[in-house]
This record gives sequence, structure tokens and C-alpha cells, in this order.
Amino acid sequence: MLAFILAGAAALWLGGAFGGVKLCCRPVESYCWIKNPLLCRAGGFERPCDAAWRDDPVATCAAFLNNPFIIDRYRGRTAYQEDLVRDGDRAWVMLRFGDGEKMGFELCRNCRGWTVCAYCYPENCQCRG
Repeated sequence: MLAFILAGAAALWLGGAFGGVKLCCRPVESYCWIKNPLLCRAGGFERPCDAAWRDDPVATCAAFLNNPFIIDRYRGRTAYQEDLVRDGDRAWVMLRFGDGEKMGFELCRNCRGWTVCAYCYPENCQCRG
């Protein structure tokens, strides 16, 4: 009986980091996220160094594609929402391009709106954690 209780507690603990959130039918922790280089440390909390705050998480991701550090073949392309999952002040977006490639985004929200905290390219979106 104790083994069943411990197994259940372990399952809750493992799923608790992201609350069991799935993006395109996969747990978000299975993606290889790249931290947004525009985030910086200030006053003990992370804040965006750019002013690209928006109310719409999908529009925030589309605008993020114009950054110079994004791989050229993805920069400025038209993308469509494949999936959007919100969980409080966090959101995960999967965008699909016309050729079927996908790019994932993890967003954070504060009183000013959404910003991209991390992103993953299709080759990085395939790896499992």
C-alpha cells in the first residue's frame, strides 16, 4: 500500500514542474528550449530587454521571428498557429510554416503583457528530455 502511495506522489512531483502541460500532444518539458537572449537580469527578476510586449501570445511569437538571432530561414516568414496552451502567467505556442515546419515558443506574462522566454527550432523540438 505504501508503495502505491509513494508511486502516486512521485508521479505528481514529476508532472508538477509544468503541471502536465502538453503542446501538440507532447509534454512541454520534452522540448529542448533555447533561452531568449533578450532577457536579462535586473533587480533580482528576469525582465525583457526589448519592448516587444503584446497582449496576444501568437502575435508576440510572430514578432519574435524578426529578431536577428533567429535562423535566417525562419526570420520574417508567415506562420500559423498550430497549438496554444495557457497556464496562468505562462503560455506555449507552436507555429506552423507553409512548408509544414514548426517552431515552438514558451511565453511569460507580467502586468505589461506577453514576451518570449524560450523558443525551439524544429530539430530541437523533436528531442525528448
